[in-house]
Amino acid sequence: MKIFAPLAATLILTCVSAIATAQDPAPSLTVQYADLDLNKSQGVDTLLKRIKGAAQKLCVQLDGRSVREKTAYSSCVDLATSSAVARVDRPTVTVARLH
Repeated sequence: MKIFAPLAATLILTCVSAIATAQDPAPSLTVQYADLDLNKSQGVDTLLKRIKGAAQKLCVQLDGRSVREKTAYSSCVDLATSSAVARVDRPTVTVARLH
């Protein structure tokens, strides 16, 4: 049973990156999850995969060969994923993210 409101079924994933300027809005992607049951581990796992995939797409411009670029990419993906999980605001998703 899906208990959350339809508006909560859409998550905007935003990545603040080093290449964004004060004049440019931070890039974002929408992650849909109205089709998932977040009370079940399969639904939670699917949402986390969607969130991580969106974060990787948002942060791809930071990915490079140098240690500095790889660190920036990893930090961007982690920040975007953590922010998205916090916006979902479901204990099952938060706990799964931490493990």
